[in-house]
Amino acid sequence: MKRKKWSELEEQTLLSKYSDLLNSGTLSKLKTREKKFKPIADHVNSVHHLQDPITFPFKWSWRDVSIKVQNMRHQYLGVKQKIRISKDEFNWKDGENHWENFLKYKEVFGDVELEVKGKKGIESNGNGSDLFEDCCDLGFAIDSEDFEEEEEDDGVGGDGDGDDGGDEKLGPEGEFGGEREFGDIGISRVRKSSKGVGGSKGFGLLGTQVLELREGVVRREEKRKEREFAREKVEMEREHKRREMEFGKEKLWSEREERMEDWEMELEERELFWARKEGERRLRLEEELDEERR
Repeated sequence: MKRKKWSELEEQTLLSKYSDLLNSGTLSKLKTREKKFKPIADHVNSVHHLQDPITFPFKWSWRDVSIKVQNMRHQYLGVKQKIRISKDEFNWKDGENHWENFLKYKEVFGDVELEVKGKKGIESNGNGSDLFEDCCDLGFAIDSEDFEEEEEDDGVGGDGDGDDGGDEKLGPEGEFGGEREFGDIGISRVRKSSKGVGGSKGFGLLGTQVLELREGVVRREEKRKEREFAREKVEMEREHKRREMEFGKEKLWSEREERMEDWEMELEERELFWARKEGERRLRLEEELDEERR
């Protein structure tokens, strides 16, 4: 199955449509994720897939759009981490060099903090659960493309047919579809484990969960590099075979030309031989006629 991947143009169209619905007040009136994201999916499909299915081969469902929105948030945080100069200083202009739609995302959704702010998060509800309200506040990013691939492997995508979760209400994550969609990377587990546990013990437990998440990210990165290495190896083998075939064709053509040249030379030699023989025969005839006349 071909991996589904959003193009930069499709991302731009998604962000523009989302911004239009948000600014018009339409988005706030839609209470389920399906109602919120289906118009956006339909718009992206009409602008790209239906117009040019070869360049844009994927037809996106409302769930694809919901997942893409949350993945772009992780991508934004990953780029923001890369352009960080100091604690509170960022090279915003460099953001688009890492991701073309970086500033467009910031314009639509606003900035997202990288780090947790002091002790206020721990004291907010007495058990520190707000401290890890979102894994990205910890300052590390998750590759959005790996998210999309993982969702596709789980059977999420297409037109959303047969999915009975369409009327699910928007959770505490607001526009990002609730904590349920983060379950595959263990965020729900982090939040559940943080509830009812206070003080340094709770923080230590959450720290363990964070380390597990980081290890998961590292493993995913290693798998991605392995896939790239495998693809490069296949491409190198193909290139090697292609060059061997070209070399073989050139060799055959060269041998054919040599045989043609040898044949032409042999033909010329034969013509010269018979021409010489004919000359000698005529010379003998003339000599014989001269003798008879005498």
